[in-house]
Amino acid sequence: MEIWRRKSRIETMKLLLINYEFPPLGGGAGNATQNTAKELARQGHKVLVLTTYFQGLLERELIDGYEVVRVHSQRKRVDRSNPIEMLHFVWCALKKQKDIKNFAPEVVLSFFALPSGLVAYRLKRKHNIPYVLSLRGGDVPGFLPKNLKWWHVLSSPLTSLIWKHANAIIANSIGLKELAEKTARRFGKDVTYIPNGVDTKLFSPSRHRTNSDFRILFVGRLIEQKGVKYLLEAVAKILKEKGASSGKVFCDIVGDGPLRQELESLSKSLGIDNVVTFHGWVVREKLPVMYQQADVFVLPSFDEGMPNVILEAMASRLPIIATNIRGNNELIGNGTNGFLYKQHPELPTILQNIMDNKYLRETIGKAARERSMDYSWEHVARDYIETISGL
Repeated sequence: MEIWRRKSRIETMKLLLINYEFPPLGGGAGNATQNTAKELARQGHKVLVLTTYFQGLLERELIDGYEVVRVHSQRKRVDRSNPIEMLHFVWCALKKQKDIKNFAPEVVLSFFALPSGLVAYRLKRKHNIPYVLSLRGGDVPGFLPKNLKWWHVLSSPLTSLIWKHANAIIANSIGLKELAEKTARRFGKDVTYIPNGVDTKLFSPSRHRTNSDFRILFVGRLIEQKGVKYLLEAVAKILKEKGASSGKVFCDIVGDGPLRQELESLSKSLGIDNVVTFHGWVVREKLPVMYQQADVFVLPSFDEGMPNVILEAMASRLPIIATNIRGNNELIGNGTNGFLYKQHPELPTILQNIMDNKYLRETIGKAARERSMDYSWEHVARDYIETISGL
């Protein structure tokens, strides 16, 4: 077996970050990969990111002090990827052995156990490079059981292989850590907690918004997990009960996914298609403006790791309304920097309360901004290095 000699653990390390999704592809995990790579490079480490090519992107480029190599796989859409496309990414990524060998990483950081962890596992078996798993949610058995149960059952042999041979396992929320420990225990592994971060300079409050309209914002994939239909039903109920007294109310849905057409049809059937706008996939550079134009952020999810979108909304000084689930309830203190609810029928009442009380919106929003300052990508990167240095 070939062994690449690793340097002593001094100030500068060589780190290979693998994620089949990287901006403009994917969602929160891609964002986390990008910001972690940027901050690791800023702290003096040498970073190579291995990800998926997409039309219009460069196969290789330098970004913010780190290098990105994109492999040609069969991915067809920006917002999502199916299992066949994921497996093809693994195959194509492993054909980049020459690039990886020339870079000679000391450690691999894999975002997602599947599919990225398969590449990391193979590199460890062939070249003895240790790897760290950064779990994001859907790659953890027991996450969103109603939708992902059979995926977790079918992928169990691969999950076991990847988790068993990982040198460290990290979850991005305490709740996800506790869930992951149920699987990790089978292999005698511990799970470390490292939260997501947020760029509080990029995502900041608007100083110039004077529009009197009330805007509700959702950002995320349009999949069943996110519960967007309950937001639409809440908006419809408010408008029906309050009528003209509600003033000008608008709802912005940012994101794309397999349920988009169904949700657009629901909006029409509820009679609110004149106030609901489906913006589709919005590039990250334009997201800060979407937050700045909003009055409240709503995330009616069924399950989460640690939502980047909540951190971004908090940094934008928005009050948050979200389901009381793991990840969400680690970021939001109910009645302090946002509101948590257990049952979806509660959403219209909470939303109406926020709409009617400008002072409450401003107070909760200010607390949200202050809370967001506790989360930075600088701390995230340092926590990863501390974990890696202990391998």
